[in-house]
Amino acid sequence: MARGFGRLKAYKSSGADLYIPRYFLNHPKFPFENGAIIQLDVKGNEVVMSEPKWYLILDWDKMPDAYKQLPKDIQEEIRQYKKELRETTIIGQSHK
Repeated sequence: MARGFGRLKAYKSSGADLYIPRYFLNHPKFPFENGAIIQLDVKGNEVVMSEPKWYLILDWDKMPDAYKQLPKDIQEEIRQYKKELRETTIIGQSHK
């Protein structure tokens, strides 16, 4: 396990940067590469970072024909994910 401190730098309109010290990036169990897209989930008073499933990142409303080609279990997972987003508030913005 690695433990230490980082720094959050928030910007008024564009979001925030999270500084992660080099020793975390060099840790053999650090799961992300430079430039990776990271899923953030707020759980209680913690932020959990994970690698998102590729099909949850895409906007399937813009690709309905491709969506129809997906396996039914992935379509169901996308539907469930979108439902959870609609029921969740992210940084003061509702997804309803």
